[in-house]
Amino acid sequence: MLIPVAMVIVITIRAVTLENAGRGIALYVGEFNGEQLGGTKIWREAASQIFFSIGTGLGYYSAFASYQSKYANAVQDSVIVAFANSAFEVIAGFAAFGIVGQLGLVPGEEKLGTFTLAFLTYPTAIAELPAANFWAFLFFATIMFLGIDSAFALLEGWVTTVT
Repeated sequence: MLIPVAMVIVITIRAVTLENAGRGIALYVGEFNGEQLGGTKIWREAASQIFFSIGTGLGYYSAFASYQSKYANAVQDSVIVAFANSAFEVIAGFAAFGIVGQLGLVPGEEKLGTFTLAFLTYPTAIAELPAANFWAFLFFATIMFLGIDSAFALLEGWVTTVT
């Protein structure tokens, strides 16, 4: 768990210190488009992101909760998980939008979806680090291990249901 957090912190520090990163960060926290915020598309995408990242309805939280004591505070635990997840995503957003500013990408001119932000900005931030090959290996190995870990969590939900 420590390596993904450390990677995001390192990438965020590098991204916000790049030239023109301030423009991207201003897009992230300082520019509000009322027309888009009033529409349903952006809210559907935000809801799907949070449900996907938390894994609502996939059963692994029920499986993990079955290992808790009978009187554990499940509501408190779920609130902590939800806020920790959202805080981590907000911090990671500074890394992505720092690179957006450095690359000079502008919403509306380029399609800035989740795929673009994840698979363009993070590798660009890693390429800007000293010893980029080391950081790239560590980053993509971390992504691979997080995928395997997520697969085990999904499997745990199914196994707990069956047994």
